[in-house]
Amino acid sequence: MIARSWTACATREGADGYVGYFRETLAPVLARIPGYLGAEILEGPRGDLVELVVMTRWSSLEAVRGICR
Repeated sequence: MIARSWTACATREGADGYVGYFRETLAPVLARIPGYLGAEILEGPRGDLVELVVMTRWSSLEAVRGICR
């Protein structure tokens, strides 16, 4: 299994917007890629901001490469 991570900091409003976009728009697209195994979004306070960590799981490196096709 391959895990990929993406990290960002955003305002609470921006974080909420991204989480909604990920769940409603991006996750269904990812789910159609062979080898996609799922994702989690972690959130944590960082002062006035929210840190977001998105972890996606893939069956193989070849499946990850399928993102760019």
